[in-house]
Amino acid sequence: EPPKIDWPEKLPPASVPKEIIGRLQVGKMPIILEETKLESAKNHFEGTIGYRGDAGEARGWLCLYGTGANGPWILWLNSYEINGATIGGLDWMRLAPNEVPDTRCRLLRKTDGGIELPIALHPGMTEAQVRRVLGEPTAVVGSAFIYRHDHPETVNALQYDAMNNVAVVFRGGRVWAIEVTKSTVN
Repeated sequence: EPPKIDWPEKLPPASVPKEIIGRLQVGKMPIILEETKLESAKNHFEGTIGYRGDAGEARGWLCLYGTGANGPWILWLNSYEINGATIGGLDWMRLAPNEVPDTRCRLLRKTDGGIELPIALHPGMTEAQVRRVLGEPTAVVGSAFIYRHDHPETVNALQYDAMNNVAVVFRGGRVWAIEVTKSTVN
C-alpha cells in the first residue's frame, strides 16, 4: 500500500503561484493527472490495482518499482474517490537497499525509462536542493514540507477550484517520500 503521509488537518492558504505537478512520465507512458485513467496505466504496465477505504477515504493504486541514480524506489499511481477513474496523484518513495516490494508491484526496468516530473524533484534530494527547486514551503509539518497551489477554473461554464498539493518528507536529511495530489472541485 502507499505510505500514509500525515497532512495537516486543515491546509494553510496556497502560497505557490502556479501548478506544481500536473503531469509526469513513467517509463514510456505520459500521465496527466485527472485525465489518465488508472485502468490505462494498469494495462500499459500489466499491473494489479490495489484498493483501500470507502466513500471519501477510497483510494485505488498501481504500484511500480525500480532503481535510479539515487538507489531503489517505489511509485504508487493513485486514484482517490474525488478523481473517479483517473489518476489524481502519486507517492514516490525511496526503498532501503534490502527492502523488497510486494509481489503485486511491477518492475520498471532501466531500459523502460524512469520517472520524470515536470520539475527536478526526486527522492534522495537534500532540503537545500528542494528549496532551490520549489522555494519556501507553504507549511512545515514535522519532517515534511507542504507546498500548496490553487486557482479558480471554469469548466463548461461552471466555476471550479483546482488544487495541486505536494508533500516532501525527509528522513536522515534526504527526501524519503514525495506525495502529489491534484483535484478540481466545485
